[in-house]
Amino acid sequence: TVLVTALTNRALIEIVEKPALQSLLEEHRIFKTKLSVDEARSMKDLQQAKDVSPLPGNLILSTFYIVSGQAAQTLNEPPFDYVIVDEASQALLGMFGGAKLLGKKNIWIGDTKQLPPVIALSDDKVNRKNYRILVDGLKALSDSALMPIFQLTETHRLTDRAAAYTSLFYNGNLNSRAKKEIRLSFDETAYDIGKFFNS
Repeated sequence: TVLVTALTNRALIEIVEKPALQSLLEEHRIFKTKLSVDEARSMKDLQQAKDVSPLPGNLILSTFYIVSGQAAQTLNEPPFDYVIVDEASQALLGMFGGAKLLGKKNIWIGDTKQLPPVIALSDDKVNRKNYRILVDGLKALSDSALMPIFQLTETHRLTDRAAAYTSLFYNGNLNSRAKKEIRLSFDETAYDIGKFFNS
């Protein structure tokens, strides 16, 4: 039993669109909570999940918001074999606690160098009240928890120069694997802006 959760519905749909999940989708084995009319229309094989309950052999997709409500009601053994938290850099610390309540095993996928969750409190209040650990959950866990952490070292999106600059944030471990013959061009942009893009 597998649950995949992410901050947004859009991120969940992007997961469904992955070629690796095509056969599961065609077999009607992928379920999503709060399936919208537009999502159902564009992904005809995607199934509606009534709630965040395990269905053996099927994949359940749900947002952080819905999953955290389910986790709050979980009192016994975790119902899922695996919980995968995508966009984990956008999760509050409590979301990771919820994932542990719901899944016997967890996989958290995120990047501590990306923006932390957006919250309504000012940075001044977060720092004064010492809430940073609660807000930036993935960073708090990666800085202090005893768990295996893996870093991807290849980018298929960034060119060599972009990967080299971005790699400064990752101890020089990021390398470009982008196809050299593919380059983006923006013919509609004015020269003074377009000159910053790779021709």
